[in-house]
Amino acid sequence: METTELYYPQIAAAVDAYSFTQGIEIEIYSAQNAYCDWAKLRFTEQYRPKLQLERRAPASIRLGYNRVLDEVFTGFVARRYDSGARSSCESGGQKVPEGIGLCDHLSDRRSG
Repeated sequence: METTELYYPQIAAAVDAYSFTQGIEIEIYSAQNAYCDWAKLRFTEQYRPKLQLERRAPASIRLGYNRVLDEVFTGFVARRYDSGARSSCESGGQKVPEGIGLCDHLSDRRSG
């Protein structure tokens, strides 16, 4: 019998015209009593200077193994992202990768 360890899934994200399979970190939140589900995509240094994303641009995140990926999140960019207009964040003296927030529907409560 073959055993498969499912610890490190393959990740793919698409935001507007961009597709990512590396250089990103994802965080997804979903709860039955939450107003909306959300996700955050963080980009490594290789992507940050090159990205510009408009608010409400479509986005999706897929996870899987052995090149079989399932869509686990679809939504929209919550706020405009322009890498040239943002400064890097710091947490405890360490740089935190910049990212974008995604919401699961267009009726996001906050204007961006």
